[in-house]
Amino acid sequence: MKIRSYLVLLVAIALLPSIIFSIFLVTSQQKQEFSVLERGMRDTARALTAALDREFIASIQSLKVLATSDSLDKGRLAEFYGEMKRSLAAYGTAWRNITLSDRTGQQLINLRLPFGSPLPRLDPKLIEQNLQTREPAISDLFHGPLTTAPSIVVSVPVLKDGQVKYLLRAGLPPDRLLDLLSQQKLPPGWIATIIDRNKIIVARTQGIEQFLGTPANPRLAAETSKAEEGWFEGVTKENVAVHTAFSRSRLSG
Repeated sequence: MKIRSYLVLLVAIALLPSIIFSIFLVTSQQKQEFSVLERGMRDTARALTAALDREFIASIQSLKVLATSDSLDKGRLAEFYGEMKRSLAAYGTAWRNITLSDRTGQQLINLRLPFGSPLPRLDPKLIEQNLQTREPAISDLFHGPLTTAPSIVVSVPVLKDGQVKYLLRAGLPPDRLLDLLSQQKLPPGWIATIIDRNKIIVARTQGIEQFLGTPANPRLAAETSKAEEGWFEGVTKENVAVHTAFSRSRLSG
């Protein structure tokens, strides 16, 4: 081996610790950056969930106030129909419709039709939770029996002598939930999605016209079934690789 070769080898050996140290620094920095990214995305997912819960709670409280109506308590439903119309107008675009049903699910008032019109009966599955718990409930993505328009329904049981007598229900359009996501001002390139308990897309900040009412990505559906919160590497509905953080609402699921 020539002297020149020895010198090159010695230089390489001398530089090796520096190269290894540099690789270690780069790797450590990448891990730190991913840790910061993960923490930020988890915090954002929790914040979005909290904002969603506040929206549902506001609807529940408004329906509870409406349910204290004396005309409803006395069974003067024609009078209560007028009160429901005023409440719907006051709530603006946040509510699509309000209905009143008896405990069997038979609709008594639907603001899409004049009072006294023949009305459909609800699917028993839609009122089962209200009857069992006597507490407010929030539906999965639901298509109304009259218009078939997609909604998320907030349902409040009205009790009489300790028993459920009526179900007062308000439908929230998916647009309302999309507005809620848009108000959070996510960083460019981020996508926020709301899925229901059936893993169906309810709102999405990109491509909602295409994906509303479709199943969530299988990996997202699987991960959100395993834990209340989490973080994983997956793909979007468009098959783009992404890092994903999620948080599930204890109020609505």
